[in-house]
Parts: sequence; C-alpha cells; structure tokens
Amino acid sequence: MLVSLRRAGAFSADLPRRRESWRGNSLRSSFAVAQSDAILIIDDEPSVADALRLILADRGHFVLVASTGRDGLELARREPVRIVITDLRLPDISGLEVLGALAAERPQLPVILITSHGTPELSATARRAGAVAVLPKPFLPVEIISLIEGFD
Repeated sequence: MLVSLRRAGAFSADLPRRRESWRGNSLRSSFAVAQSDAILIIDDEPSVADALRLILADRGHFVLVASTGRDGLELARREPVRIVITDLRLPDISGLEVLGALAAERPQLPVILITSHGTPELSATARRAGAVAVLPKPFLPVEIISLIEGFD
C-alpha cells in the first residue's frame, strides 16, 4: 500500500521552514518546490516509518512513505524524490534489490539502507551496490538527520 503523506492540507504546517526556497507565493508553487524535495522512506514497520517521517518532517522535509519495495520503486519512478531510505528486509523484495534497481535507473540518487540485521559484509555489499550509508537499527535521529542534511 502506498502512502503519500502531507498531500492534502497536512503538509502545509511544515512548508514555512522552506519558505526561503519558494518560487512564487501560490500554494501550488510552494507544493511543487516541496514535492521536488521529497525523501522516500521504504519500511514495512509502521513505527519505524512513522518515526522517520516525523523526524524528517519536523526538519521541513517533504516525506513519502511506502511499506513494500515494489511500492517504493513505483513512488521513486513517479515522484521526484531526492533521497531514498530503505529497510533491508521488506515483505516483497529486499532493500538490496531496491538499491540495485534504483542504482540502475538513477545512479545519482542517494540511497540509505537501514537494518536490524547488519554485518560488515552486508555493509560492504550495500556500498558496492551504491548505498551511500548503511545504518544499523536502532539509530539516533541525529545520525539520519546529519546524513540527509549532508545532501542539502
């Protein structure tokens, strides 16, 4: 199931933090700028996805959430996302498969892999496949924020 957050009204509470980057004064132009700044979270654990969404939205980021790898790939293809955060273990395909598909289609798109089952071998494999970082769960909000803001 695809979940696109802050589509109708709920997103407006976070937009003032990005006011300096707006082009024009209309809600439509504000939404377009925020949408192009999208961060995609792919995680089947609602508590993790919600926590990440809240952390990033609080920092003024437009956030999209998908609970499966295939839905995440569909969103990444349809929406102008600028960063993807994906779990390793998803119900349909693995985060490494998501990473591989995105690396083939959009090699410049930063992908961060998060996992409760990390090993040094997995980290090396993910980096070779194109991941910019592998974060073990649980991680501190400051860790994800510093990674994301490193791409701003």
